[in-house]
Amino acid sequence: MVRTASIFSQILGCVDRAVFNRIVRRTQANRYTKRFTAWDHFVSMAFAQVAQAKSLLRNEQLMPPLIPLGPCDTCTLHKHRAF
Repeated sequence: MVRTASIFSQILGCVDRAVFNRIVRRTQANRYTKRFTAWDHFVSMAFAQVAQAKSLLRNEQLMPPLIPLGPCDTCTLHKHRAF
């Protein structure tokens, strides 16, 4: 079986993760992070651009989950969706 990378993963492959991680460490972007890291945020925003999502809710509906998140008390998006 031949496996090929999706176009989106090829786009992400152009991003140098070592440089990205260096910037994250220098700016302390993951300082208060519990599960949704700076890389996850970058990937979701890049996907929104590629998919031309008009809202963050639409982005959440289009994007396959990176990590399985259940409903949380602080997130208003989960209060309006049934899981």
